[in-house]
Amino acid sequence: MFSIDWRQINWPAVALNAMYVMALALGVAFMAQIFGLAQWREFDAAMTVIIALIVVWVSFRVATRAGKEPLAHGLLIGLLVAVANLLLNYLTAGLSVPVVAGFLLQVLGGLMGGRMAQRTLEGPPQ
Repeated sequence: MFSIDWRQINWPAVALNAMYVMALALGVAFMAQIFGLAQWREFDAAMTVIIALIVVWVSFRVATRAGKEPLAHGLLIGLLVAVANLLLNYLTAGLSVPVVAGFLLQVLGGLMGGRMAQRTLEGPPQ
């Protein structure tokens, strides 16, 4: 079991980048409403995957720049985005199985981005 040095976490970067992901997701959802894409049944599934991929990218970027505790940085970004998305869905449309699956995808996306950053920071195997 590993321990996390919470003093090494760049909290402003984690919070700001989680808000960045949510702003991107809300912007895409808004544009989809304007152009009528939100009427498609497949839009929710595509949006869930898009958000998870954005979480992977952002958590990798933040964890790599932080340099310390990359797995924790990725996990925290994934958790913040997932909880914010879950709360937003709960308040607007209610909870369902796809919403919970999206929650898990976003958390796993954060972990994957953090793990990718950790492997990048470790360098090539010797």
